[in-house]
Order: sequence, then structure tokens, then C-alpha cells
Amino acid sequence: MLTHSEITVIPAADARQSVRKWLLWALGAYIAGVITGSAYFMVEGVFALISDLTAVLMGVTMIPVVIGLSRIFESLGIRQVGIMRAVGLTGFTLLALGGLVLVGFYFNRSLPGGIALAAQFAGIFLQGVWLILVGWIMLKGGFPARKAAWAGILSGGGYFLIGAASTLGLNSLVMVIAALAVISYILWTLWLRSALKPA
Repeated sequence: MLTHSEITVIPAADARQSVRKWLLWALGAYIAGVITGSAYFMVEGVFALISDLTAVLMGVTMIPVVIGLSRIFESLGIRQVGIMRAVGLTGFTLLALGGLVLVGFYFNRSLPGGIALAAQFAGIFLQGVWLILVGWIMLKGGFPARKAAWAGILSGGGYFLIGAASTLGLNSLVMVIAALAVISYILWTLWLRSALKPA
């Protein structure tokens, strides 16, 4: 178990700065995705294309976050990092690739849109699993950002439940869970960036 002095100053300064930077870019893509995704469900049209573009951006900008957080956790001697990294890299890669093919599908209907959509949904599901794993590792390893850990777990659980509720056709419940997941995710990003700020 890490001592208080060991966890108060987070090592791997370069990884810490990198994660803070990429979290900000990812948050911008995430908020844009929430806005355009909501607009698509209301009016459709070109918002489908923009929403898929933001999914690509989110996936691409979160990959350095996954790698950087893994480095930070490993430098603290926290275990189970390999599983977290594998889930995160797989999820955000699927999110980006699925979005990229859907952008192409917007212009060329011969592309496998159904497969791309399934990949994107799988990416969102794995994003939820990754957030839960990150939160659990932070709590278990004594990482000094308990608020961020719980916000991540709440948001990750929300994404997991969105998939279940969507499958069951509980659309009104999906909207409530989605709002909770979005708010929790934004708080997770802000609190984690704060925890990674240089002393």
C-alpha cells in the first residue's frame, strides 16, 4: 500500500501533462458529440455526419489518455493496469473506426454502415467498462482523486445501462441515464485534470 507522501505527488510528470492536455481535447470532442448527437435525434440531417466526426475525434483523443494514465498508474505500482489499458485502447479504437466508416457511409452507401454502427456501440460499451476499471483502480490503488474515481464509475455504469435499456426499448429511461452519464463524465474529466495538476 502506498504511503500518503508517495501518492500526494504523482510521478511521471510528462505523462501527467500529456493526459491533462488530451483530456481537454477529448472533453471538447465529447461535448460537441453530445450536442450534435442530441440534435441528430431531434432533426437528423447533417447532424448524423457531424456526430460521427466527433466520435472519431473522441476516440482518437482518448487513446493518449489511456496510454498516459496507464503509465502513471504503473509508476505508482498499481496493478491491473494491463486489463484497463487493453479495454480502453480497444473501446476507443472501435469508437473512432466505427465513426470513420459511418462518415464514409454518409457519402457512399456501399460501405458496411451496420457493422460500423455495431463497432461504435461496442466502443461506447467498452468506454463504460474502462471508466469503471479506471475508477476502481484509482480507489484500490490509493490514487489521490476519489471524486474523479466515483464520477468515472458512475459515468461508466451509465454507459453500460444505456446499452441494456436501449436493447429493451426503454427509450425514456435511456434519456435519464444518458444525462447522468454525461454529467458524471464531464465531472470525471475536470476532477481528474485537477488531480493531475503539477504541485
